[in-house]
Amino acid sequence: MKITLLPFAMEIIFLVSGIFFGSCKKTGTATPPTVPTPVITSFSPTSDTIGASVAISGTNFSVVASENIVKFNGTSAVVSAAADKQLTAIVPLGVTTGPITVTVNGKTATSTNLFTPVGPSITSFTPLLSGIGYSVSIRGTNFSQDLMKDIVTINGVTAEVTAATTMLLTVTVPDGATTGKISVMVKGLQATSDSNITIRKLVVTTLAGTGNQGSDDGPGNAASFYSPEGIVIDANNNLYITDYANNKIRQITPDGVVSTFAGTGVSGTSNGPKTNAEFATPVGIALDKNGNFYISEGSGRNDIREISSSGIVSTIAGSPMGSAGYSDGTGSSALFSNPLGMAIGIDGNIYVVDNLNNVIRKVTPQGVVTTFAGSGTPGFNDGVGTAASFKSPGAITVDADGNFYISDQFGSRIRKMTASGEVTTVAGSGTVGFADGQGSEASFAGAAGIVKDQSGNLFIADSENGLIRMVTSSGYVGTLAGTQGMSTYSSNGTGASSVISNPFGIAEATDGTLYVVANGSSQILKITVQ
Repeated sequence: MKITLLPFAMEIIFLVSGIFFGSCKKTGTATPPTVPTPVITSFSPTSDTIGASVAISGTNFSVVASENIVKFNGTSAVVSAAADKQLTAIVPLGVTTGPITVTVNGKTATSTNLFTPVGPSITSFTPLLSGIGYSVSIRGTNFSQDLMKDIVTINGVTAEVTAATTMLLTVTVPDGATTGKISVMVKGLQATSDSNITIRKLVVTTLAGTGNQGSDDGPGNAASFYSPEGIVIDANNNLYITDYANNKIRQITPDGVVSTFAGTGVSGTSNGPKTNAEFATPVGIALDKNGNFYISEGSGRNDIREISSSGIVSTIAGSPMGSAGYSDGTGSSALFSNPLGMAIGIDGNIYVVDNLNNVIRKVTPQGVVTTFAGSGTPGFNDGVGTAASFKSPGAITVDADGNFYISDQFGSRIRKMTASGEVTTVAGSGTVGFADGQGSEASFAGAAGIVKDQSGNLFIADSENGLIRMVTSSGYVGTLAGTQGMSTYSSNGTGASSVISNPFGIAEATDGTLYVVANGSSQILKITVQ
C-alpha cells in the first residue's frame, strides 16, 4: 500500500531530525571561570624578629587562611588571619632575608621588597676578664625573656643562662670555656660579640696544712701552721713561709713536705744560728739573689731581720726594744710601725711597706733606712716620693724593670711606684667593696699579697673578699678564684667553686704556678693557672 505523507507531517519530521543531528555535532564542554592571580602591594613591617606578625596587603587572597600559602624567602609561614585584601603571617623560624610570596590556587605573587629578619644583638658584656664559674652580664637587644630560648656560648662552649630579659642576659662561665667571642642565638638567629672575653682557669688545691692551727712538720696533709702570712719562692721552687703565730719560718718543698727553716717557736729577739734564733710575729719575707732572706716583724717587734745564706740570723734595723715609731736612720736608730710586705729592688736594697706609718721605706743590706715614698699622712695622692700618700699599704712586689706594685690595703687601690719613686694608681675606686672593671671602676676589700706574673699581669690576694683577682697590664680587674666573703675554711675547686680563707701572701713559681697563704685556715694553697 502506498503511504503518502502530508506536508505538515513532513515538516515535523525534518524539524525533529534537525534537532537530533544538531545535537550530535556538539563535542566540547563549558569554559571554566578565570581564577584571579593574587597580588602583593606591600607588607609591614619590613623587618622584625622571629615570631612577629607581618601584615601583607594586596588583592585576590583567599578568605580561608589555610588556602593561602605564604613563604618568607622560601620558608613557610603560618597565616594567622585572612581577608581578600590582607593576610597576617607569622615570621617563621629559619627565615633569611628575601621576598615574601603568597600562593592561592596554584598562582603565586612575589613581593618587590625584601623582608629582613631581626635577630639578637650584643652591645657589650662585663666583666671583660673572668674565671670559671663566675657570672657574666651580656647587654644587647632582642633576647628572649624565656631563658631556655637563649643559647649562649663562650668561644663555642655552652654557658648556663641564669637570668634573661630582652636586653640583658646573665650567664655562668662554664668549665672548658677559653678566651674568645661570646655568641647568643635566639630562635635560630645568632649574634656574636665584637671583642673577646678573656677567660683564665684557676684550679685550687691544698699543698700543705690540715686546716687546724698547729706547728707540726711533715707531709703537707699532716703539717700545720698558725696564721701564716708571707711567702717567697727560691730558684728550686721551695717555698718559705712566715708562720706568724708560731714565730717561725717554715720551708715547703715542691712536693709539699714541711719543715722548720728558722726559729725555735719562742717569741723573742735572740739572733744566731737559724735553728736557735727567735722571732716575734714575722710577717713579710724577701729573698735576694745571694740567698739572703729578710724578714719583717710586725707590730710585735717592728724590726727587720736577716737570715744570711749561711744560716745566721741578725737584726739589721729597728728598735732593739721593739718600739713602734717613725724615724729614718741606721740600724737600731731607725723606727718602724708595723712593717709588713717586702721586696728586693733591682738595686739590691730592701723595700718595706711601713703599714701604720703609711710610707715605703728603703733599707740597705747594711741597715740604712730612708723614706722612699709617702708623706706619712694616711690618704690618697699620686706623686713623686714624699708627695705621694698611702693608706695602710700592705704588700709590695717588683718587676724585672725595677717597678714596684703596692697593695694600698685600706686605700683599696693598687699603686705603682717606679724605681725613681714616682707613684701612680693602677686600679681601685678607693671604696671598700667588690667590683670588677677598668681602673677606678674596680673595688677591693683588704687587698693584701701582690705578685706580677711573667705576662705582666698582677695577681692580688683580696683578703676580706676571699678572692684572687687579676689586674691586666691595662688596669682591668677580674676575679679568677675564690668565693666572695670571709670564711674560716678553705676548700679545693676551680674558679668560683673554690674557697680561700683570708688570702694573704701570694707568690709565683717559674712555671707560672701560684702559691697562696690562706691565713684564715692556716693552709698553703697551690693554684695552677690555665
